[in-house]
Amino acid sequence: MPPSSKTWTLVAWAFLALVGGHLFAVSYDAWGDPIIDLGRDLWVPSQLLDGRVLYRDVLYNYGPVVPYLLAAVVALFGNALRVFAAFGAMVGLATLAASWAIGRRIAGLAGAFAAALLFLVLCFFANSTWGCNFVLPYAFAATAGTAFSLGSFLFLLRHLERRDRASLAWSVALLVAAVFSKQEVGLGIAAVHAVAWWSHRLGRRAIVTTLVAGVLAGGLFVAVFAARAPGEHALFAENLLKFAAEPDPFFAVVAGFVRPGEQLVRVATATGKLALIVLLGGFGGLAPGLWKRPETVKALLAVLALAACAAAIWAWADVRLMQATPLLALAAIATALIRDREDPLLLLAVYALVSGLRVLLEFHPLWYGFYLAVPAFPFLVLLASRVAARLPARRTAAATLAGLALVICWRFEAGVRRAYAAKTDVLATSKGALRDLPTGRAEAIGQFLAWAASRPGAPRPSMVVLPEGVSLNVFTGFPNPTAYYLFTPPEIPTPEVERRMIRELDATKPDFLVITSRDLAEFGRRGIGLDYALALGDWIRASYDLDRVFEAGRPPWRLLLLRRRGISLASEELLP
Repeated sequence: MPPSSKTWTLVAWAFLALVGGHLFAVSYDAWGDPIIDLGRDLWVPSQLLDGRVLYRDVLYNYGPVVPYLLAAVVALFGNALRVFAAFGAMVGLATLAASWAIGRRIAGLAGAFAAALLFLVLCFFANSTWGCNFVLPYAFAATAGTAFSLGSFLFLLRHLERRDRASLAWSVALLVAAVFSKQEVGLGIAAVHAVAWWSHRLGRRAIVTTLVAGVLAGGLFVAVFAARAPGEHALFAENLLKFAAEPDPFFAVVAGFVRPGEQLVRVATATGKLALIVLLGGFGGLAPGLWKRPETVKALLAVLALAACAAAIWAWADVRLMQATPLLALAAIATALIRDREDPLLLLAVYALVSGLRVLLEFHPLWYGFYLAVPAFPFLVLLASRVAARLPARRTAAATLAGLALVICWRFEAGVRRAYAAKTDVLATSKGALRDLPTGRAEAIGQFLAWAASRPGAPRPSMVVLPEGVSLNVFTGFPNPTAYYLFTPPEIPTPEVERRMIRELDATKPDFLVITSRDLAEFGRRGIGLDYALALGDWIRASYDLDRVFEAGRPPWRLLLLRRRGISLASEELLP
């Protein structure tokens, strides 16, 4: 008697648990970066609990859902790295469960397992660069928004099957949560809802419910967070639409708008090669009369072709593989529109296309692909199952496609294991321990934290960290009196922004400034006051003394501690 579906479900979850446990063990305490990005999510919730208001008193580029959700978590469980990691793990588990449920609904048990496994290995504990994982990510807004988005898609599928109000209500609520977590994530699922209105002929009630919920949420958002006094920051101009209103060349490069034609040609060529291999594998099915034993030949051709696919995928098995998804999604959309617009493949393709456009165009997909690629997994699973059904020797083709998924996961797991194994330095902080690369950074930060701990208690001196590193405010308890906590080149795109920063720094007069060895090469810059933010550099030299230097490693990684006084510093001393 063959095993039951329940037995196979238990086997699948047991395998997922083993893989997840292994990845958790190899990455333990090494998920976050002590300077880059993570500090924002550690710092902002405590500011909200202290009575400061998002956007008006604390600058923030994403929606308000996640910061206030994190503030509630901190209020209940405390401000510690393990609390944030536990929150991130719960978001990851919710995303895993949603991926499984969507895969199960569209492609059965095998589809559920494949979608969940791809997310687990490629995204949950990923380490393509700093913060590219769901446990301590570069932005919890990105990961939580992804979970909300997948949940909205799942309940939308349920509503399309049952036409029940409860599923519609949950889908719309999670849609609003996704939009007000991270805008680009919300855009993907909003596009799916819009297409579903047309493709599935949803009634007026569903459309009105969605639009009214969006209008009410948007109105409440503006009413709560719009500036109410001259000294407060502007909700849109200085927060959510800052980069749209003040474009920076760095984001043009990241988004792929510098040479989009070259990028599209490169991705289209790679996608075409993979598609050609799969099509050649199906050639045996086009002329079965040519073969004395057609099924055997078909199976052999399918295995050989998909083995060639495996070799190609092995060389490209990271989130860059997802760059091909939008092109595949366009083809799937065209096919579904011609054949059956109610095919779930249409909604999945729209979801993957809109969510993955940035991955397709940008030149640095490793930065953001770990969450933007998640909607692509169920789409690819359904597409692969459809391809397998049309290939000769369907069972052999399906098994080989499943093998390809395992190849991708195996290849990526090896990279994740190596990346985390390289983090051998331990940084002990007041909020918990972090593992870091052996660059001297952990030792230099440890020296600084020891100095900060040796100072008398309350009131703690105020401190601003440049160009990035608000995590040091969290670890030391030294407050940042300004709304600014990022001073990287994209954050200072115009002289007016720089003047606003200087005015606020001059008004609040932080006791200390700390300049870190945050590498700015990715922005094409060397340091504040050297080749960008020149006026800010002049203000620093006129207002602060170099107090001491904390450094370690070869070449040294430095923290420059500046005390508010008013004598000049040489430009070279400001260079990390």
